Amino acid sequence: SLESAFRYVIPPEPPISRECRDVIEQLLQLGHNRLGTRGGAAEIMQHPWFADVDFATINESAPPFDPRIFLT
Repeated sequence: SLESAFRYVIPPEPPISRECRDVIEQLLQLGHNRLGTRGGAAEIMQHPWFADVDFATINESAPPFDPRIFLT
């Protein structure tokens, strides 16, 4: 079942915040229970996990991590 397939996505006691765990779990819901199905992107952006994100200027911000790949 889908539930058993995703049960390993988030370990029982992961080293993540409560808000992070909540947003992941809500995004993994099916149908009308999924975060964003009622209010679209605005509903997702209002989740407490994104409280420190300024979506109005996000395109102007430097990314927190630059995944450069170096070939040897």
